Amino acid sequence: MWFRHVFISVCLLFSVNVSATLIVNGSFEDNDVKNNGWRWFKAEDVNGWSGANIEIWDSLQRFESFDGEQHAELNSHAWRGQYSIYQSFQSLASNKYEVSFAYASRRSRGESFEFEVLDANGSTLFSQIFDDHLQKQWQTFSTSFMATTTTTTLRFTSLNSGTYGNFLDAIVVESENWTG
Repeated sequence: MWFRHVFISVCLLFSVNVSATLIVNGSFEDNDVKNNGWRWFKAEDVNGWSGANIEIWDSLQRFESFDGEQHAELNSHAWRGQYSIYQSFQSLASNKYEVSFAYASRRSRGESFEFEVLDANGSTLFSQIFDDHLQKQWQTFSTSFMATTTTTTLRFTSLNSGTYGNFLDAIVVESENWTG
């Protein structure tokens, strides 16, 4: 009988303290790229992601990832104009969520992107333009939002042209388990 109480207590302890991201492949590690290299992928070939093309870098030009071995470059092959990558996840209406990510620019000027949180109807829950980033220096961003539908989407859209882009890594969404 005592074993059962200990087991339940341990399970409750872990269920309260363990949190996992709702984003799949938020550090772009699932597609292996050779060290000191990069590779271009269709978004549908990058686990968890949809949208336009994605470049994945692995220590290229001596620029290390914020998390893990690899990171993405938003705006690869952008001669076709602005494009987006996005990922949807299951959410609970009225639940509060924390989203965070790391970002940097590939060059020193002219790079920007828009980050949006959208509900299942396409309504904007959060939007911000990022044009403050430094060349190959990671910065982090985090914010909270309240879901309004059972599916929520994160979308990153390049706002510059050309093949130079914005680096993204460590994209995480966690539920704050709050209902109000």
